[in-house]
Amino acid sequence: MRDKNSPKAFSSPLIPAANVLISPNQMGRSPLTSIENTLKEEVVGQDQAITAIVQALVRAATGFRNKDKPIATLFFSGPSGVGKTEAARALTKAIHHNPKAWLKIDCSEFGEPHTVSRLIGSPPGYVGSDLPALLDKEEVEARKWNVVLFDEIEKAHHSLHNLLLQVMDEGTVTITRRRAQEEARVDFTSTIVILTSNVGSRAVSRLLEEQQIGFKNGGKEDMQQVDQQIFSAVRREMEKTFSPEFRNRISDFVVFQPLGEKNLFLVLEKILKQSYERFAEKGFAVNLTPKMKRFLVHEENNPEMGARPLLNRVERHIDGKIAELYALGEIKVGDYIVVDLDERGEVIFRRAERVSITVQTDFSTLGKGNKNPFEDPPLV
Repeated sequence: MRDKNSPKAFSSPLIPAANVLISPNQMGRSPLTSIENTLKEEVVGQDQAITAIVQALVRAATGFRNKDKPIATLFFSGPSGVGKTEAARALTKAIHHNPKAWLKIDCSEFGEPHTVSRLIGSPPGYVGSDLPALLDKEEVEARKWNVVLFDEIEKAHHSLHNLLLQVMDEGTVTITRRRAQEEARVDFTSTIVILTSNVGSRAVSRLLEEQQIGFKNGGKEDMQQVDQQIFSAVRREMEKTFSPEFRNRISDFVVFQPLGEKNLFLVLEKILKQSYERFAEKGFAVNLTPKMKRFLVHEENNPEMGARPLLNRVERHIDGKIAELYALGEIKVGDYIVVDLDERGEVIFRRAERVSITVQTDFSTLGKGNKNPFEDPPLV
C-alpha cells in the first residue's frame, strides 16, 4: 500500500508532484555572499546575528518584501560592546565600500519631547526653524540601500518611537523644515533601518552569572541552551520597554551574544593591527608578547561590558606609553619594540636592534636573527 504521506499522494493534473528537496547547499552561492564575508571579517563572534542579517537582506534583494516599506527594519539587541553598531558600520562598508556612508542618529540626544523636532524640523516661528532636518530628503534618499541607524533607541523619548512607526509602516515621514520647492515626504523604501539597543544587557549578565559560564568552555548543547535563554531574556526585557505596535513593525529581531575569551582575543588582534599600522607610519614596529596579550584581555574583565574596555586598555597601556616614549626620543625610526610584563606584573618596553622597515613590512619577520630583545634593559 502506498504511504498516504508520500509526495505522490498529493500529485494531480494541475499540481506536479514535489519530490526534490531544495536545500541552501543546492541553491548555490548566495547573492549576498560578499556582504556576509565582509560582516564576518569586521564583526567578531556574531555568526548567528550575521546570518539573520543576511537572510533579511536576501529577501529584500530578491524582491520578496513589501515595497511600500523600508528594505528591512532590523532591531539589534544585546549587551554593550558586542558589535551591534560595528555590524551596522560593516554592513554600510560592504554595500557602499565606505563605512561612513550612512545616516547615524544618536538617540541619547533625543530624550526630551522637544528634541525630536530636530529630526523633521521645527515649524516656522519656533526655535530651530531655520535649521535643516536631520532626516533630510537628500540624506535619506542619497543612495539605494542607504543605511539609517538609530543608535541606542531605548534612550530616545517615546515621541521618536511614534515617529518611527510611520517610517516602519508606510516607508515615509513628513518633514516640517525643507527647502523651497522640495517634497515634504521623505522616502525610506530604499533604506535599511537599523535600531540598536542595550535592553536586556543586565538580564544577560545575571543569566551568565547563574550559569557560571564566563570564560568556561561548555559543550555545544549547553551553549545552544544558553543562547536560547539569552534570546528569551532579551525579548522579555524588550517587551517591557517598547509598545506592542512598535515591536510588531520590526521585520527582524537580532540578538547579539556575549563575547567569550576566544573572541576577545580576536578583537584584541583587530585593535592591535590598527595600532601597529599607526606605529609603522612613524617608521618603527611594536609587538606584544602572549603574556601581555593575556593581561589586556583579562585585566578587570567584565562580560557585561563586552569588548569596548579592550580598546581603552590598549590606549592606556600601549598607545599612550608608546606615544610618550616617542615624544621623548626614546623610540626612533627603525626600532623594534617588544611590550611585555615583568615579574611584578608591570608593563615594560624593550628594544631590539634597529632594522629597516616600511609601512608594508611584515611585522612577524622583524627582529629575527638579531639579538634577543629580552636581553636588553627595558626602556621604562
